[in-house]
Amino acid sequence: MKKAGLAGMLLALAAPAASAARPPLQLDVYTAPPEGLSVTSTLISGPNEAILVDAQFRNSDAEKVAEKIAASGKKLRRSS
Repeated sequence: MKKAGLAGMLLALAAPAASAARPPLQLDVYTAPPEGLSVTSTLISGPNEAILVDAQFRNSDAEKVAEKIAASGKKLRRSS
């Protein structure tokens, strides 16, 4: 029982150090109006790159998402 308590305490102490080593991810969400079927696109970005989850249905909404990507200054990464 003492080993489990010690392991838990070590894990709790190590967790902040591990998260401090990596910068947090940022989320930027765009939701189209009802005419665009309320599609939600999420741009998830780290320090240099980003990925897009769910593209838009209408061109006008896709252009707004593309503007967000360009404004982020991040390289959009293709998922494999």
